Order: sequence, then structure tokens, then C-alpha cells
Amino acid sequence: DDGMFEGLRIATNRHVIVAAPDHLLARQQQIALRDLGSETWLVREEASGTRRLVDEYLAGAHIVPSKTTIGSNSAVAAAAMVGLGIGVVPLVAVEHQIVAGTLVQLDVVPSPPSRDWFALLPVRRPSPAARVLADFLTQR
Repeated sequence: DDGMFEGLRIATNRHVIVAAPDHLLARQQQIALRDLGSETWLVREEASGTRRLVDEYLAGAHIVPSKTTIGSNSAVAAAAMVGLGIGVVPLVAVEHQIVAGTLVQLDVVPSPPSRDWFALLPVRRPSPAARVLADFLTQR
């Protein structure tokens, strides 16, 4: 941190594990993460923060599953929707599909970690518009 910017926490980015509605585990409660080692995991590309989160999550459970790399959250969701595997995606990216019933959120224990979203604001002399936006984002 060189002191040029101030990080303002604006929201929690909750991640969920999704699968096709007809997946064998779709209606099961309290699925142990370690029991998902034989599943194909649909994961983001290596440079993705979501990929890093998934890799750390699986490593923490000592799971080394088969992985298929896919380039976007929407593509991970689409691949899960048609039964190509299970994927970890931000809830905000798939909430409408879960509500519509085209994807299911698996009830996995432990659930994937959440990450915070931040807005960056210049420490010295932020513009009035930047200050108003920052105030708006942090009050939500």
C-alpha cells in the first residue's frame, strides 16, 4: 500500500456451488465437500480470482478433482446447467438462474468462501463526483 488510494468495502461477493437441476446431489442437504472429489469441477482460467478461490477451497479439503477450465462465470453456469459438471461462481452471477430453476445451488459443507468487493478512492483530493459515488456505494 503506497497510500495513494483508500479501499472502501462496498459488498460481499458470496460464492456458491451450482449444478444442473437433475444432478444426483441437487436435492441432497449438507453435502460434505470431501464427497465431491469425484465430480468434474468447472473452473475459471488460472489468472481468475474465482479460480484462485476454488483452488484454495479444494486444497483445504485435500481434494484433487478433475477440472475443466472455462473462461467466464456465465460459461461456467451454462456448462453446469447442461450437466457437464459442478461449478463455483459468484451468487450475483447466477441468482436469477437459481430462482428460475435452471440451476441449483448445492448445499455443500463447508460452503465456498466469500470475498469482499472494494471501491478505490484517491486519498488526496478525490473529485466531488468520486466522493459522492464512494459515499453512495458504502451506504448500500
